[in-house]
Parts: sequence; structure tokens; C-alpha cells
Amino acid sequence: MKRFDGKSVIVTGAARGIGAATARRAAAEGAKVVVADILGEAAETLAGEIVRAAGTAIGFAMNVTEPQQVEAMVDLAVRQFGRLDVAVNNAGIGQPSMGGCAELDDGAWRSVMATNAGGVFLCCRAELRQFLRQGGGGIIVNVASIAGLTALSGCPSYTASKHAVVGLTRSIAQDYARQGIRCNAICPAGTDTPMLARAGAAIGQSLRRALADNPAVNLADIIPQKVSAPLGRVATAEEQAGAILWLASPEAAFITGIALPVDGGWTSF
Repeated sequence: MKRFDGKSVIVTGAARGIGAATARRAAAEGAKVVVADILGEAAETLAGEIVRAAGTAIGFAMNVTEPQQVEAMVDLAVRQFGRLDVAVNNAGIGQPSMGGCAELDDGAWRSVMATNAGGVFLCCRAELRQFLRQGGGGIIVNVASIAGLTALSGCPSYTASKHAVVGLTRSIAQDYARQGIRCNAICPAGTDTPMLARAGAAIGQSLRRALADNPAVNLADIIPQKVSAPLGRVATAEEQAGAILWLASPEAAFITGIALPVDGGWTSF
């Protein structure tokens, strides 16, 4: 018997990166998966790939910042698969450009907080309501970041948003444990995904601006000293998916309210 045989699973931000790896692996382990993403066509493509591999999945285009779309995602899981058992709230965005709080514009702050903090809240609320309608029981895994455990230089909105995810996770774990609901978070360090590529581009842009303004600038003032994990590489999306699904599995049945670093030792400094 596979770990997720017959389980109904939602994964947000599932069209690529950690979300896609999680959706594929959950389906391979017997889950029926709602592949949800703002990139609707890509979500449908991945769901089709899962079905062709003899899995069960359905793609769904949605924006986690829109309450009605979040509710529709949960309704779809229940309508298609009968209930909801596991929710992986992975959708998120990075800060559009590097810079401290004094340099951050209103729009960048609002968009990051709305997606990373607000989107996770909306998803958790809808998922919890469904778990309670079912009589209790259910598992939530939120994807935070090492930025939810410490600060990332030049990323105030991202850092604040991921701290919010960790705090929300712990609050839910305390409030709903007696209903048989577990809620945990993972905190990835750099992972080989499109988001990491975009972050690298943002750092490069910041470096070019700084050097143009002052060719003698000390790069250590721009790039955090701690740039790689002790393991000396970035993670794969599959490694992050493994941690997510372990927390969602019966093997972690007595674990709730944790923020698990999956960071190659990054936060051990």
C-alpha cells in the first residue's frame, strides 16, 4: 500500500518547481491531486502528465490572493475526489528587487505580503473549514522559507511574509490539534527552481546598479556573507517535496506546529 492511496491532495503553486515535484510524487504515491496554479495552462499540462503516468490529477487555474478562487479550489477537490485530506500551500513570490526597507516601494510590499502571507491565510482558512465540515482530521503543510526563521539581507518584504507563514502555521497547529488537524511548515534554503533563477537575476540587477553608482563599492555590503549551505549546493525540488510529503504522511503523525529547515545546514550558522 502506498502512503497516500486514495487521499485527496491540493497543491498550490503546483505548475513548476517545488509544487510540481510535490504534485508528481504525491500522485505517484497514490494521491488524487488538484494541481492549482495561477499559470492555468501549465497546471493543466502537469495534470495531464500525471494522468498519462497512471495517476489521478486535475489542473485548476487560480490566484491565491482571491478568496472566491481559493474556495473554488477546495470545492473542486471535494466535488472531484469526495473530500480533502492534505493541503500543501506552496504558492509564493519573491521580492521583485533587492533593497532594504527604506528602498522598498508600497507596491512591492503589498504584492509580496498579499501572495505569501495573505494567500497562505486564505488557503488555510478554506482548507480548515472543509476539514471541520468533514468532522475533523486533515493535514496542512505550508511552504515558508529560511527567511521565516532568520532575515535575508535586502529582502524585507519576503522575510516578513515568510515569518508570517511560520507564525500562522504554529497558531493553526495549536488551535486545531484537538480536531485531529496537523499543520506544519517547511523552510527551504536555495532550491533549483525558476524562483531561484529570478532571485539571482534580481541580485545581478542590484549589483549592476551599485557598481554604476560607485565602481569602488564593497560587494560584501550588497551580497550577504552567507551565500551557500554547508552542503555546498542548492537543494533539488524533489528533496523539498520529500520533506513536504513526509510531514503529510502517517510517519509524522505526532508532529505538528514545526517549521522544518530543509536547508543543507544553512541555519546552523
